[in-house]
Amino acid sequence: MKNRFFILVALIGIVFVSCNSPLKDSEAFVGTYVGTYTMSGEISFDMGLLGTYTQNMSDSGTETFSIILGAYDEEILMVQDGETRRGVVSGNTVVFEPYVGSDYEDGMLITYTINSNGTIDGNKFTYSSVMTGGGSGFVEGVEVDYTISAVSNGMATKQ
Repeated sequence: MKNRFFILVALIGIVFVSCNSPLKDSEAFVGTYVGTYTMSGEISFDMGLLGTYTQNMSDSGTETFSIILGAYDEEILMVQDGETRRGVVSGNTVVFEPYVGSDYEDGMLITYTINSNGTIDGNKFTYSSVMTGGGSGFVEGVEVDYTISAVSNGMATKQ
């Protein structure tokens, strides 16, 4: 009877300790977020003898996304509009894997890389991204080299 009592006490202790184990850093990020962002940057077109043209770009708006746990202890996945980005958490910060993309616009191949990171503070997630890219193509028979650079900043609240 004494052995059963000690086994019962040990099992209760194990359950209590496992239920009160500290959260992994990545678990603080998990949730659905709604927030706002602003983006600004420029695209420069070098058209050789015709000169260089710079076009400013800007955008702002609202966005919704979810963060779920990844396969590893400090891995999270940000899911937004059908896209998933992997991030690695250290403390209250996350660094996302670079996103590499490309599009064709007016016959030119546009390639770019987006590097992003963020910080969690309670239910507030603050994040930023830097986009860089470049390439070349022909517009109306003229060879054009271009560069892209932009910065986006945002803040979202866990719902």
